[in-house]
This record gives sequence, structure tokens and C-alpha cells, in this order.
Amino acid sequence: MDYHAGDTHWGVEFEVHVAWSGLDKGPLLGRLVDVPIVDGWCEISGIRIHVPDYDGLEVFVQRLAGQGVLVADHDIYLALRGDDPHWSQRTMRRRFRDVTGLGRKQIEQLRRAREAYALLQQGMRPAEVAVQAGYADQPHLTRALRLLAGQTPAEILAERE
Repeated sequence: MDYHAGDTHWGVEFEVHVAWSGLDKGPLLGRLVDVPIVDGWCEISGIRIHVPDYDGLEVFVQRLAGQGVLVADHDIYLALRGDDPHWSQRTMRRRFRDVTGLGRKQIEQLRRAREAYALLQQGMRPAEVAVQAGYADQPHLTRALRLLAGQTPAEILAERE
């Protein structure tokens, strides 16, 4: 994230089954979206809303959900949990792309990488992390983290110290 002295930033991370209504996620993957703020207010999906401080984020998110800007897709939630939605493979691929902007396999890769990153930040050895997070071996873990997090396990461990 680019920032300058005196700037403040915050962000909200949503579960994968939560979508921003009317926003095409595909072009946004891996990018930040700047929302212009004027006098403490911004406009999101046509709704003018006061920009909160950190302590007001939960109310901010609840308001966006209440006004239909944030929508949780229950079917995607159930499918990610392992429940069978009784969809054809084609329908499942389309639903995942429409709601999340990602395919189911990409979501699983990201979930594993996040788990591995968290374990490394706790100080666990890369070989143990590879096994616990479901990677075939340590080089597989290294390739995945280099691609998805931009760092190797050794770099993540070094950053921790």
C-alpha cells in the first residue's frame, strides 16, 4: 500500500462468499480501490456514507450490508464449507466466478497460502508448515507463497524477527 507520512488507511477483509453488489471483481483482483473522500463522506455503489474511524468499521460494514451494497451468497458459503449444492460443474464454476471473481481452486490455493503464512508468522518451520497446510513438500510451499504472497517462507520468517 502506498502511503505518505500523516496518511491513514484502513481496510476490511470479507469472507470469500461476500460480494460488493454491482462491482465486477475480476479486474480488481490484486488491486486496491481508492474511494474518494470529501469532508469525511464517500459514495459507494450510489450510497453516500460517512467514513468511520477504526472503531466504527463494524457499524460501517453493517450499514453497507443493510443497504444491499454487501451481499453474502449462502450457496457459495455452503459449497465452500463442503456441502453439496447439487449444481452442475458448469453452474458451480459460473457461480463462483460471478460471486467471488475467483474459481474454487484459486480460493482453495489462497486459503492454504493464508494458513501457511500465519503458521510461518508464528515461527513454525517451513517443512512443518508444508505438511500442516496441505502442500506436497516444502518447494511446493515456497513456490505458492512466492506467487501469492510475494515472499518465500525464509523471507516471512526473517520478517517476523
